[in-house]
Amino acid sequence: MKLNGTLAKVLTVIGMGLLIGCGPSNPPTYKVSGVVKLDGKPVPGAMITFLPDTGTDGQPATGTSDNEGKYSLTTFVSGDGAMKGMYLVTAMKVQTEAGQSPYDAYKEPEKSEEPTSDKDQKLEDMYSAYGNAYSGPPADAGKGKQPASKDLLPVKYKTKESSGLRHVVSDSGANNIDIEMVSK
Repeated sequence: MKLNGTLAKVLTVIGMGLLIGCGPSNPPTYKVSGVVKLDGKPVPGAMITFLPDTGTDGQPATGTSDNEGKYSLTTFVSGDGAMKGMYLVTAMKVQTEAGQSPYDAYKEPEKSEEPTSDKDQKLEDMYSAYGNAYSGPPADAGKGKQPASKDLLPVKYKTKESSGLRHVVSDSGANNIDIEMVSK
C-alpha cells in the first residue's frame, strides 16, 4: 500500500510531536505564595529564598514581593512554586544609590577604549598615549565600584543559619506561607 505525500507528512509531524513530548521533565512543584511582613506590616520589594533543609530533596525557590508584600515562588519556571519538603527561608531587601542595583557590585567595570595605533607606531608613542607614565593597571582594576547600600530588613534574615525561618511545602492543599519577621 502506497501512502500519498500529504498523509506521509502528517504522520511524520505527529510522530515527531510524540517524541518531543516524551522528553525529560522537571520534578513536581507546588504553588507557594504569601505575604512578607516586618513587624506585621507588608514589605514590598523583598527577595525571598526557600533553601532545602537537610533531608529534603529539592531545589532552591525564590520570589520577590510586590507593592503589597505579596510573593509567589519560582523553582524552574515563573510562578511554578517549590518542591515538597522542609525549607530554610531567607529574606533581604537592599537600598542602593539612586539608579543602581544591589547586583552592580558583582559586575566588572566597563573597559575604556585603548588608543588606536598604526602598524608603524613606535612603543614610545604608545606609552605617550597613556600619559608617559604607564605602570600597569591600577591596584583596584577589575574590582568594580561597589554601590553604597543599606539593608532595609534585619541582617539576621539574610542567611539560612541565622534567619530562624522554616516552612514546609506540602503536596496537598494550599501553601499560603506568610513570612513574618520582627525588627528586634
